Amino acid sequence: MRYTLSALAARTHLLDVELSLQDIGTDPVRICFPAWVPGHYMIEDFAGVVRGEKAIGDGGKALEFRKIDKATYEVKPGRSRSLTFRFQSWAYDKSVHRSYLDDERFTLNSGHVFPYVVGREKEPATVVFRLPEHWDGPYTGLEPVPGEPGTFTATDYDELLDCPAIAGHPHVSTFDIDGVPHHLVVAGKGNAPMEYLAKDVEKLSREATSMFGKIPYKHYHYLVDLSTSRGGGLEHRNSTHCMLGRWGFHPRQSYVDALALFSHEFFHTWNVKRLRPYPLGPFDYTREVQTPSLWFAEGVTSYYEMIVLRRAGCITPREFLDLMGREIQRLSLTPGRCFQTLSSSSEETWIKFYKKGPHSPNSQISYYNKGCITGMLLDLELRGRTRNKKSLDDLMRRMYEKYWRKLDRGFLPGELEEEASSLAGSDMGGFFQRALRSTAELDIQGGLANAGLEVAHLDKEPPAGEVIPVAKPEPLSYLGIGLALGKSLVVENVIEGGPAAEAGLTPGDEILAVDRMRLVPGRIESLLAEMPPGKKLTFMVDRFGELREFEVVLGRRPGVSISVRPRKSAGDLQKTICRSWMKTDWSKIDRDSPPVVQRERDRVG
Repeated sequence: MRYTLSALAARTHLLDVELSLQDIGTDPVRICFPAWVPGHYMIEDFAGVVRGEKAIGDGGKALEFRKIDKATYEVKPGRSRSLTFRFQSWAYDKSVHRSYLDDERFTLNSGHVFPYVVGREKEPATVVFRLPEHWDGPYTGLEPVPGEPGTFTATDYDELLDCPAIAGHPHVSTFDIDGVPHHLVVAGKGNAPMEYLAKDVEKLSREATSMFGKIPYKHYHYLVDLSTSRGGGLEHRNSTHCMLGRWGFHPRQSYVDALALFSHEFFHTWNVKRLRPYPLGPFDYTREVQTPSLWFAEGVTSYYEMIVLRRAGCITPREFLDLMGREIQRLSLTPGRCFQTLSSSSEETWIKFYKKGPHSPNSQISYYNKGCITGMLLDLELRGRTRNKKSLDDLMRRMYEKYWRKLDRGFLPGELEEEASSLAGSDMGGFFQRALRSTAELDIQGGLANAGLEVAHLDKEPPAGEVIPVAKPEPLSYLGIGLALGKSLVVENVIEGGPAAEAGLTPGDEILAVDRMRLVPGRIESLLAEMPPGKKLTFMVDRFGELREFEVVLGRRPGVSISVRPRKSAGDLQKTICRSWMKTDWSKIDRDSPPVVQRERDRVG
């Protein structure tokens, strides 16, 4: 099976693709495009960007074919022993699950471009890239064929689909871990401090691999695409494709967020790509594949993205605690936590998470967000019950060895809970029932207490003599709306029970003025900072072309500026747990972050 992909007509954004087969027999051949790609749980229907389909047999003879459903072509080979299926694919989508091509770069996501032959998914495949002569690459997780430039192999279709690529003029940094090469490939211009970034990516990579031991791949590629599009990342067996805003590395918080994305996708090398919930592999690419355990696949990975950065020394203890505080605050401000369980959020991702609407905040949660907090609480619960002899690290390693290395299958939800109880030496059923299958509030204070920590609200005055970490103050006043990104102030969602909802504002309203003063994007934040809770304001909005006025009484922002901080009453065991958990001295846990902004600016190219 041989794929040939030509990106020579780069300015047209069209890829010319050929799939060549030999020894096809006399039965009809079915060629099918996947409907989705693993890691992005949304039906994409990649056949929708295909045009110019042709089926050619021996001697260049045209073969009869027809489309039997939205993604499948049936070709009748007649007496031909070979088949070449040709088509063009429109590559004009800057995302981590589709492909993009112009005269400067090419980012390939294989599911968007390569169909499979039904019944022959387990056969090896060869891929030939035809690129402009002056380009570098492609950089990909596929295995290169020695002596054949631009030619790569995959053991089967699953591996082919799991290997994105970047070509053009990227900046490449390379480092080795235990003799295994890792490549940081950054395409596009921006303010990425490459030398500094490469060192931090190496540190986080070393920390994650040390947790599991032997590296399960021959080489790894961080494929990073800088653009003005929204960011994101998608994990693969021995690579990741990440998208970031080209100016998304400054100030410090933006840089930390970029590192967190790399850390998240790299940790997926073990959690999801190998240790995985049933039925995430082998895959059915034609339909949705549901599991109640995405909270573990994605949420626990979101937790590890942060703790790995802390243990690797990429962020300070204070930065780690602030990141966790941000997640706790986000959950506390989501009304949907009272209506959707964590397990349901995982199962319903196909119809809700990737298809958010105006009412989403009021009816659903993110399994990334609540799953992250649950992962932290599970870690601290295991440490507390075993007096710091066992942790979530041990659970991850135990399940990795058992379900991937020995059984080579996905785990069931009950098996995860049984393994956790076995490790803890006591029944963990109550913990999982509350966290996964109910809408009861998580016991965050109780979990943090295991490590001598607590949640604080920084809008309250601290007791005399008590030091609260420095944090950027947030407005105390609250509207309860979300705004769509753009040049105008269009209400995207309205939080149930909030001031805006009580006043009658609805999604789709465009806010024009407040108290007859014109309002511009960015002014909302300063308005809330200047006006106290209880202040009555008159909002003028455009609702479907009709000007309307609403009187809004500002509320008090719930849970403003949540911070995680040390408890005064922390005992020796709690301090020991915190030290081993975060890899830091207790005395350094609550120190402010060092002044790194100037150092980053010095390294911006």
